[in-house]
Amino acid sequence: MHRTTASRITACALAISTSLLIVACSPKDGPETSAPTSSANAQKSTPKPSSTAKPPRVRGRVVMKTGQPFISLNPLTANGKIDLNVLKYHLHCYLLTENPEEVEAVPWLAQSLPEISKDGLRQTWTLRNARWSDGRPVTTADVIFTWELLTRPDRPEAMAASAAAASVADVAKIEAVDSHRFRVSYKRPHFRHWLDFGAAFPIVPAHATPTDPKDAAAERYPKVNLGPYAVASWTRDELKLQRHTPWWGDDDRRFDGLFSVKDFEYRLVTDSVLTRELLKKGGLDIAVIFKREDFEALDRAKGDLGLETAHYNLSQWSFIGWNARRPPFDDARVRKALSHLVPRKQINARFFDGDGGIVAGPFFGCEGVLQHPDIHAPRLSPTKALALLGEAGWKDSDGDGLLDKGGRAFRFRLLFPTEGKASLEGPLKVIQSSFSQAGIRMDLDSRLYGSLVHPKDGLLPRGEFDAFTLIWNVDPLFPDLQSLYGSSGAWNWCGYANPKLDELFDAYAHADDDAARIMKARKIQEILAADQPHLWLFSNPIWVVWNKRLKGVRTHHLGIRQWEFHVDEED
Repeated sequence: MHRTTASRITACALAISTSLLIVACSPKDGPETSAPTSSANAQKSTPKPSSTAKPPRVRGRVVMKTGQPFISLNPLTANGKIDLNVLKYHLHCYLLTENPEEVEAVPWLAQSLPEISKDGLRQTWTLRNARWSDGRPVTTADVIFTWELLTRPDRPEAMAASAAAASVADVAKIEAVDSHRFRVSYKRPHFRHWLDFGAAFPIVPAHATPTDPKDAAAERYPKVNLGPYAVASWTRDELKLQRHTPWWGDDDRRFDGLFSVKDFEYRLVTDSVLTRELLKKGGLDIAVIFKREDFEALDRAKGDLGLETAHYNLSQWSFIGWNARRPPFDDARVRKALSHLVPRKQINARFFDGDGGIVAGPFFGCEGVLQHPDIHAPRLSPTKALALLGEAGWKDSDGDGLLDKGGRAFRFRLLFPTEGKASLEGPLKVIQSSFSQAGIRMDLDSRLYGSLVHPKDGLLPRGEFDAFTLIWNVDPLFPDLQSLYGSSGAWNWCGYANPKLDELFDAYAHADDDAARIMKARKIQEILAADQPHLWLFSNPIWVVWNKRLKGVRTHHLGIRQWEFHVDEED
């Protein structure tokens, strides 16, 4: 056996295994994942903690904004971005987390990074001497129990479609070595397996979890948990969390200086004006702002209001997904044409003050060596767009101002999350106008995020859409995009399929070294640029405002981390 290096990852990489965002906050590149740069040749590395300071006294209350309601805080069924973030930052301890500044995977519940066999098929993990919130020790019996529960054939759909289930999708078996060591065996090697598992496998207490998977999945949140906080109360509009005192991590130097806030409150606020007013009046301690003018107004008055501000960019981008199972989006010429009708520079200047990144493809935001040097975002060209549409048979044959084909007008509906309205609607209206001038009618329809992405009832997984817009968080170092563009990908709601691309994804995942993987990544980009299954848009800047009483707000390479927050005074 050899030990893996601490690999650089995104925050997304550590919340879930393949995921989409609807708001500009960092939480599997395809929903939060990552892996060693070269697991076969990795060297031992001592992970750097995010903080080495002495822990301040646990005290104070922090009120945060959430743009969408929580759905499930059960680690066995959670799948939404904000649900997984609350588990990650407050309620649960996964085997791994990230160092947000160094962009490295570091041990969390694990004593160290796993030992990985040379063939990449086996990992050996060692647990810390951790305790459940009821005082019972965490052991490999809990690991085996969780594994067996997640893989039961009678598990409910909510569990089968969860980030937790995705973390063991390729696992052949898990065996206990002793009370604190266990071995994970895989069906085949993959360069990201160790991180996908370590970041998203949620160990649950065997003594306090129902043995029937249906009953286990029915629980809204854990009553006995590993994280530093417990759920004090939960309504649709508000979640209150209270610090465990004592907590097993208080005795561990790994957590020095972290988890120092006594009470966290998440409040559902979807209106931008209300967000601004609550920040002014102290009703919110910290919030992401989605409109540039709102951020600028608060930034100008921050001295008088007792506020602080910051803005930064993450490896994430917005996109329009086309339903390739139905016309007209089953034709690549149509998808290409629409990409030439987006005034990207105009939108960037108007809504993002020029700070947004114009995205050419899904490797945007990744390390430079991964990005194809000859692929750029399609330029605005209505002439080229109309020529491509004409080749596909779309022309205004009746003079009504709309393109048509076979008696059908070019009209479609684009779905986007209501919770992301403040950041998405403005740019979408500009695109809508540009399409209209070319004879295409795009109707905008905002829906609640859950109604779009719910694994069973969501419009997107059911294929009941023409087009949609969401935001994707990408791992900047060797992202795994098969789940988004592979023909059987869990997040490939568009139904896009290209056998050559599937072969490349497999070769990319099993490449012998980084150089070979980089070449496969560039070939993947060439196919995606030709097929245009998505219309890639922008990497939106993230604007954050917080009250000065809140300390420890740091903008790392991977964004802000709540575990660093603390307040000076008692509320």
